[in-house]
Amino acid sequence: MNSPPILVYPQPPRPNSTGTLALSAVGRLPPAGRQADPLTAQTALPEWPSDDVDAPSCAGHQQRPLLPSEGLVSVSKGTSESRSLEQRYHKPRRIGQLTKEQRTKARDVRRKGACVRCRVLKKPCTGNTPCDVCVKLINSRFWTQPCRRDRLHEHCAIEAAVLKRAALELALEDDYETSTVRHSGHVQVSLGRIATPVNIHVAWIGEGCQARLVMMRHGKHGGASGIEDDMFDRYIREERSQLLELEQSSMMRKTIRLCLKLAERHGDDLLSLALQRWLASMLLVDKSITLDILSAKHSDADNQLGTDLSLALTSSLRAQVTRILANVVTSRSKELLRKLELRIYSAKKFVFETYLVTLLMLSVAERLVWWCRSVGEMPLVCSEDDTQELLAGGEALAELTDMMIKIRGVVPVLVPGPEGVLTTTSESSEDVKLWLNEIGLTRESLETMMDRPYLVDDHTSMDGRFWARSLYANIRTGLT
Repeated sequence: MNSPPILVYPQPPRPNSTGTLALSAVGRLPPAGRQADPLTAQTALPEWPSDDVDAPSCAGHQQRPLLPSEGLVSVSKGTSESRSLEQRYHKPRRIGQLTKEQRTKARDVRRKGACVRCRVLKKPCTGNTPCDVCVKLINSRFWTQPCRRDRLHEHCAIEAAVLKRAALELALEDDYETSTVRHSGHVQVSLGRIATPVNIHVAWIGEGCQARLVMMRHGKHGGASGIEDDMFDRYIREERSQLLELEQSSMMRKTIRLCLKLAERHGDDLLSLALQRWLASMLLVDKSITLDILSAKHSDADNQLGTDLSLALTSSLRAQVTRILANVVTSRSKELLRKLELRIYSAKKFVFETYLVTLLMLSVAERLVWWCRSVGEMPLVCSEDDTQELLAGGEALAELTDMMIKIRGVVPVLVPGPEGVLTTTSESSEDVKLWLNEIGLTRESLETMMDRPYLVDDHTSMDGRFWARSLYANIRTGLT
């Protein structure tokens, strides 16, 4: 019969033959000439002799100290090590819902959105007007505008007026029955002196004096299925190197040429989109760019389409081209403004390209305001109140853009050079230096641009009225 196992427990410590005590913190005596620290030597146990057979072989049976040894930490009062010995309490997590006041405040901030400064500077906005960030800012360049919460894509009153004007000039309806189509064919239309002609598929609708001309999508026959805006958009994209030569302003022509070079070099889609809108606006407002009917080829046996096209239906085609160009200018304006605002928020690279996008955007706004105020073949669309509203909308867009690009440091720094010509600092990029050397700006020319009057017969009369203010405010003296 097997006996039950005998459990052997470690015996309590007992003094050795010499009667010395061992420190349980490190399992050995303190060095000679040094007394044991009372904090580390809280429990003194007798040291087992090396030849004792009853000494425990496992170090785990020794009692651990409550505090580290003297060589590991200093307990001098007032030091960082002594403070580390104190118990640290972590900040408790938020448990439960927000209070009613906190919920109301968070809801108001989400509904109204953060102000411009908090969005650009990436600060938490408090929601009140003015917010705490705008109150604490003391730098004068941040105080050019009050605490405002609007966004760039909300300023689209100019585009709406352009579409209204184009719709009034186009005295045609969009829906026609296919049975009324008498003739169809292709027409080559020239938009300028240098540009390649556009091949348009048209249809002659109606009888006698009610005959009207409608452009159709390429390849469509038997009905007026609508106007193809993408055809003109693609045409402007392919012929933009030739279209820029139609610009009358030498400064804008050199600026557009540099924009084309930078857009192709860096593959900047935002700059390409801004160029597309600017070229379409140039074709829309420039009265010197005539719409010439070069040829008319059709599939019918008689030649009545070509005869009537050159006599009575040319104005109808011109009105439709005007509406197409207006659609090209305004169709992606909100997309451009949204992307531009995001680019300004994170303007770390392509800084000069970002400024060129703002310049082109404001230049388009200037020319569209002029076009809506100009008197063409149709009666004046904008009344005096509408004109003031358009100007106020353009000024608000310019002020908001100017405020954002100043805070982010997007505007090039200008320094007066020899003979008053504005240059830039040595830290600026080579593209900025090249641009300023080509256009030859002066302080007086910028002042003239900002105060330009509106002239009915000159579509360049308002050039620089919106975008010149940012450059004028960034002129510094005493820099090299």
